[in-house]
Amino acid sequence: MNFREAVKGILDADEFPESALRWLLTNWDESCNALLQTLARTVRDGENASDEAFHQAGYLFFLMAEKRETRALAPLLSLIRAPECADAMFLGNAQEELARIVVSLFDGDLAPLMALAEDQRADIEGRMAVFAALAGIGILDEAEGRPLRTAIEAWLSGVARDSRPGDTVFWGGWAICAAMMGLE
Repeated sequence: MNFREAVKGILDADEFPESALRWLLTNWDESCNALLQTLARTVRDGENASDEAFHQAGYLFFLMAEKRETRALAPLLSLIRAPECADAMFLGNAQEELARIVVSLFDGDLAPLMALAEDQRADIEGRMAVFAALAGIGILDEAEGRPLRTAIEAWLSGVARDSRPGDTVFWGGWAICAAMMGLE
């Protein structure tokens, strides 16, 4: 198998493409940059990308998360801003899958996550997943003694003082994040 065959194997798979994914992981040094380029094409195509391209991107983001490839976070956040893209990538399991992937790809910069959580035009599943990811990052950060949890708490407190009438997605995500972090 080579890179092109592995990527084609993911696109053409009727079942879980285990051998293609295994080849890509085994040959990570060879395939990582090309996979990032594949994701960049999907981002560039945006909502016009095919369902197959979105589904393939979902598999590629799982690989990126397994390898903790932080360069994949920006393309992921770009895709999940577009309505329905998250569901197309993860076939209806977007919220729980995305939250774990975002935590694994997190590059230390909270600003893009917070901006997406506040973006009313972004995909609902994507926004909710980002709130759950922020909670996960805060919980993990607390265990490691870094300042991210404090920044997340300050952001949650700050946005709670802002008026966001009618943004039920935001407040639902806010409540989930605060509860997961054990905030009062």
